[in-house]
Amino acid sequence: MRKVLLLTVFGTLLFTIFTLNAQEKAQEKKSPVKEGTAAADKKENPDRGPGGEDDTKKPVIEKTDAGAAAKDKKAAENGKKWVWTDIFAFDTPRQKGPDDKKWSFSLGGMFFDKNGNTDSLLANGETNLEFDDNVKNFEIFYQTFYSKVKGDVIENRGNGIVKYDHFLIPRVEFFMFTQHEYNKRLLLKYRNNDGAGLKFVLIRNNYWKLDISGAPVFQYEEYEEKDPKKEKRWSLRFRTRITPFKPISLNYVFFYIPNMTDKENYRYSHDASAVIAMTNILSFKLGYIYMYNNGALPGTGKADTNLYGQISLTL
Repeated sequence: MRKVLLLTVFGTLLFTIFTLNAQEKAQEKKSPVKEGTAAADKKENPDRGPGGEDDTKKPVIEKTDAGAAAKDKKAAENGKKWVWTDIFAFDTPRQKGPDDKKWSFSLGGMFFDKNGNTDSLLANGETNLEFDDNVKNFEIFYQTFYSKVKGDVIENRGNGIVKYDHFLIPRVEFFMFTQHEYNKRLLLKYRNNDGAGLKFVLIRNNYWKLDISGAPVFQYEEYEEKDPKKEKRWSLRFRTRITPFKPISLNYVFFYIPNMTDKENYRYSHDASAVIAMTNILSFKLGYIYMYNNGALPGTGKADTNLYGQISLTL
């Protein structure tokens, strides 16, 4: 029921946004921008061409320093009012200057321990180290869940990723990654996925980010009491992040990972979360993860879910 509710909410939200986008494009065709207005808008906003100008022809690497970026931001705020169509804009990536912040580190988790008639322990943890200069991105991420009731471990799983992204042109990124995971409840001792591919960025601004990506994946997988096996798969991803208000961020990621030769052997997952910033470095995260493996071992469930909350510290 929780899965259906979350998918319905996200599906309705995305359908509404794409409908508005289509209506805006239709309106632009009916009302072309005048040359003088376009020139003025071009002067105020050099990152985005007015009147449907093709931004992909502009160079992706445009170095700026912190002072110039602040002046550009102030000029944009003074010279142009926000309109709702700004949420569909694509902001051309600008490489950060030497004084801009590029490294960040976050550490979060939640711990609950109850003793008495019902002995139980619930814990989750998450950490992330990231370098981001708006053109290149390097990230190390790890997430884990552990729970125990009356001495019996009912969940013990972890997932770690190391990845690198680099813009080739404004809307296209090259990426490569390695992923490592285990899941004791599903008898998965170890799974490794390595791949490289392309990401297509459809929308990118302060309010909304949306992209799709795909890559061939080489997988090594080992279950308890079974021989290890190697497979070739596809990894297809849809990702969106919406920031309706400054302290709130809504995130959704969908993965579909089918076997290249066996269409009945596939996995997919939904990962939805809401992050509320309480201070500049402290935030609260509420998340929901749904994972499905059509090739799960006999005696284990194909679906696995997590509903969790955690407090995070970001430096």
